[in-house]
Amino acid sequence: MNKYRWGLLAFIAISLATLVLLFISDDVQLTGFINSLKQFDLLYLPLALIFLALHLLSDGVRLKILAWGMGESMKVRTGVVAGLANEFLSAITPFQSGGQPFEIFIFRRSGLPLGKCGVISYFRMATSLVFLSVTGSFTLIYYSELTRITSLNYFYIYGAVFISYFIALTYFTVYKPRFAKKITFIGMGFLKKIKVMKEETYFSKQKYIIKEVNTFNHHIRSFFFKQQGLIALSTLVTFFTWTFKYLIAYFLLLGLGVQTSILEVIFYQSAIHFVNYAIPTPGASGTSEWVANSIFRFLSDDLNNKVLLNSFVTLWRFATYHIIVIIAGFATLGSLREWIKSKEKEEEEKSYKTVA
Repeated sequence: MNKYRWGLLAFIAISLATLVLLFISDDVQLTGFINSLKQFDLLYLPLALIFLALHLLSDGVRLKILAWGMGESMKVRTGVVAGLANEFLSAITPFQSGGQPFEIFIFRRSGLPLGKCGVISYFRMATSLVFLSVTGSFTLIYYSELTRITSLNYFYIYGAVFISYFIALTYFTVYKPRFAKKITFIGMGFLKKIKVMKEETYFSKQKYIIKEVNTFNHHIRSFFFKQQGLIALSTLVTFFTWTFKYLIAYFLLLGLGVQTSILEVIFYQSAIHFVNYAIPTPGASGTSEWVANSIFRFLSDDLNNKVLLNSFVTLWRFATYHIIVIIAGFATLGSLREWIKSKEKEEEEKSYKTVA
């Protein structure tokens, strides 16, 4: 648990430090920032919250669709909680790596086989990357002004490299399942070597892992070769999921009195997330704020006002990420409490049977 506490502290510290540095570099005074926030039109706040709710709900719906495609039943609520758990652990782990394992843990608790849980989690990530690669690439081509800042271009390259890596991983998973198994056993062997996994556990888990990797590969291939319609439907819902999230920023801008194109608001954010999907810092903290500050200034002439720009970036980061992480933290803790209670109940039943 200590590493997660440090991850949470790192996430908060890096985010705050970056915002402070942006304020200093843009010569933004705290009084100016506060005055800017005081002028926010609160009539737009409910609209922003509605699209936040739609974002979370549609994320649960796309996970339910993926489970249904493998003949499994999943409640939308389970999908929403799993998505939130992913967000929370991603925010407090390097490379946002803790999200998927905990998401799979939530799926497993709902009764789904591990192999199928992996498929659902995989396609959640894959459909998001399809959205970001399509909209992000279009944004950089059509809105060429975003490529004028040399330092930003390095981030665009980084984002493209990560997506290329994911495509390569998908190829080996679908067409080279033996290679996928080999990588899995190498990983397990490494865990055994550094004594994270006990030797008896390593040998006892081999047969189980082979079974689950086969299940994962079977359903991945089934989706790609037999259920293209379901992939298309899930991808379509993913487009809505991300669009709902991006519309939050549009209403924040209106609340600050900034008039701009709704399409530009959507596409500019896709460029931000295109580069931030696999940043090493917990929750992409630091780079998100800096990249957003660099990109959003192209949205409107009103944002040439550095006080207004930094006020918007702060509100944007809080409303589209920090508030989700806070909600996700409560949802994650709730799931953990339920799991602990169920384990305690199992232990009590075992003890009762032993005594009897």
